[in-house]
Amino acid sequence: MSRLTPTLLALTAGFALGFGVAHAPGAWRPSASATAEAGHSARRSASASGGPHRLLDEVENRIRREYVDNVPETAFDEAAVKGIVARLDPHSAFLDAEQYDEMRATTTGSYSGVGIEVSADDGRVVVVTPIEGSPASRAGVRAGDAILAVDGRPVTADRLEETIARMRGVAGTRVSLAVGRTGEPEPLLFTLERSEVHVHTVRAEALPGDYG
Repeated sequence: MSRLTPTLLALTAGFALGFGVAHAPGAWRPSASATAEAGHSARRSASASGGPHRLLDEVENRIRREYVDNVPETAFDEAAVKGIVARLDPHSAFLDAEQYDEMRATTTGSYSGVGIEVSADDGRVVVVTPIEGSPASRAGVRAGDAILAVDGRPVTADRLEETIARMRGVAGTRVSLAVGRTGEPEPLLFTLERSEVHVHTVRAEALPGDYG
C-alpha cells in the first residue's frame, strides 16, 4: 500500500469522528462567553502574527487591559464603524436607529408631535418658533418661550434631543408642557394633543402690485 493511502484513511477517520461528536445527542457546544473568548484569542493571535487588523486589535487589547472602566464589547464595534464611515468623506456618517429616525423626520418634512422648533440658549430650552397650524401654535405657545418641563419632568439644555423626543409621540396622545414666558410670574401650562406636523420650508404670500 502506498504512503498516500494511510494518510487518506487517517483524514477520513478524523473527519468522521469530528462529525459524530458535533452531531451526537447531548454533544458539547461552546457557550457564548467561550465563543467570545475564543474570538478574542483568535484576534490576539492574528494581531501577534501581523494580521489585517493588527493595529485595531492592539488598541482594543490595550484598552481592555489598562482603561479605568470596563468598555462594553459593542462599544468597540460601534466606534470602529463610525470612525471608518466618517473617514470616507465629509458627507458620510453612521447613524444609529434614533439618529436615523431624526434624519427621516427632517428630510421628509413631517413627524408626529406638538410642532415646536426649539434650541438651547443660555442653559434653557427655548422655543424658536411654533410651526404654523401645529398643536403648539393653536394653543398659543410663542417664540421666545422657555420649555421648563415635559409631563412634569424638568428639562435641561444639555439634553435637548431627549426633550424633543419626549414632545414627539403617537398622534392623538397628549403631552403637557410647563412654559416660562417673559412678563408672566408663574409658568404657563399647556396640554397638547400630538398630531401629524408638516414642516414647510417654503412659504408664499401675495404682495401688493402683483408681486409674490
